[in-house]
Amino acid sequence: MGTRKRGSIVTDDGLSDSYRVLAVDHRGNGESGKPAYGYRISRLAADLRAFLLALDIRDATLLGHSLGCPVIWSYWDLYGSDRIKRLILVDQGPVAVEELVPGERPEQLGAGWPDRPPSATTSA
Repeated sequence: MGTRKRGSIVTDDGLSDSYRVLAVDHRGNGESGKPAYGYRISRLAADLRAFLLALDIRDATLLGHSLGCPVIWSYWDLYGSDRIKRLILVDQGPVAVEELVPGERPEQLGAGWPDRPPSATTSA
């Protein structure tokens, strides 16, 4: 989720050499339509849902970059893990790990903060 333009993670990092890659432009971006409405995150998540259903994709690995991350989280809120096998979130805006998976320790999820030692990221 992001853009199909040259210079994106999908086109430059060789993902398509090993995986079937379908790059999606959000409405209003890239080659997709530019309607006068429908730019809320939840609408973009519904667009993603329609895309997965139309292509009958049942076990997607979703890679969200920047704006694609909140779109994926909104999809998760609306539809759960239906049709999603894995998530990859790149350059997501700040969010507390505890908000995403309550009760888990951030280190267990691979999260870290470069300006704090690992012992400062957990509570006793």
